[in-house]
Amino acid sequence: MEPRDEEDYEEVDPADPMNTSISEKLTQEWEPHVLVLEENVFGGFAALTANQGKCQLPSLGLWCSLLLVLLTLYAQVMFTQYMIPLVAQNEYEEKMKIPVSSGSTEFENASQKDYNLFKWWRNATKRGQKIEFSNKTQAEWVCTGESFSYEEDQMDKLAKYVQPAVILFVIETSKGEMFAILAIAIWAATIVANFRKLFSYLGLLTASQDLDLSTYRLGACVWDFRRNPLFKGSVLMLAIARIVLYSLLGYQGVLFLAYVDNLSDFILNSVALAFVYDLPELMFQAFASTHEKTLVAAVNDENSNKVSLAMDVDGTIAIEDVPGAAPLWVGMPVYAHQFNGVFFMAMGAGILSLGIYHLAPYAKMLDEDVYRQMCTKTPGDISAGIAGTFAGLAD
Repeated sequence: MEPRDEEDYEEVDPADPMNTSISEKLTQEWEPHVLVLEENVFGGFAALTANQGKCQLPSLGLWCSLLLVLLTLYAQVMFTQYMIPLVAQNEYEEKMKIPVSSGSTEFENASQKDYNLFKWWRNATKRGQKIEFSNKTQAEWVCTGESFSYEEDQMDKLAKYVQPAVILFVIETSKGEMFAILAIAIWAATIVANFRKLFSYLGLLTASQDLDLSTYRLGACVWDFRRNPLFKGSVLMLAIARIVLYSLLGYQGVLFLAYVDNLSDFILNSVALAFVYDLPELMFQAFASTHEKTLVAAVNDENSNKVSLAMDVDGTIAIEDVPGAAPLWVGMPVYAHQFNGVFFMAMGAGILSLGIYHLAPYAKMLDEDVYRQMCTKTPGDISAGIAGTFAGLAD
């Protein structure tokens, strides 16, 4: 047996002693992320703008789809910019410092410029200090829940909010604050889920190749997801609009939940907020044409096959020309593919932190500046406790 020449031996890379091939390295460093069209008005419009075959709807159908997209965005804008902000407010804050009318003689301090409405109610002789049945003041009847009045209804709501609670067996808080944190956490998850769908929608801008769906008996259906300027432009503009709108909706929703003072409203408000995010799906299911829904389903059905990567002879990345290759995909680093959940968890934690930032002072204000100002044993002394004839909190 003749000895082998030195050039016959492969050079061993010190950084890669196993001599991993280039294609194996690529597979280790990059993974394909298969894209799916959303089953809503945005996914439907994307399917129509990218389609260039005989199954393309007439221009009227495309305009109808665009109209449906615009109506959906308009409805979400109305909720986000007008309806939700009207109720996502701290309605108690403006009652903390009400300006004193000039010449007023109701306050002992003549130089007093403003007053706390709730403290004033407790101390006013015709309100909280008014003597009623059984020689009890109106404040006693109201704060013990033994009065049938508007004041008692509001006081009962506040008493339930400020009742003590413990989070994770360690953190002392109130029941209202605890429920608000849970509601905001669920809302944060809703925001993240919708942004993940939005990021997938943005991925359509980097779609890899065309689809030929003639086997679906829709005619010669051919999609161009790479070079179609109408498709690329519409996806980009709608993505920007959705990013702005979803960010504003998320922020307004956080305020909406943070400024709730009634425990029974947390669940209802959470469901109402999620409804605004779900409008594109609702509008698509209700008003999109059957043809548009069929196109979206056909693209997603074809795209549900697995994707495989290969290395061309010139060293470029390409889709293997084999049956089962997914038509719509983007390359994603392995670490991003496997650990992007951590990023989205951090995103959710940031949203929750924003909610707590607004919630904490609000909950403290309801306890110290509202409820205790009206229902402590000693008027105006928030450390006096609410016990004995004033039920609700322990001394």
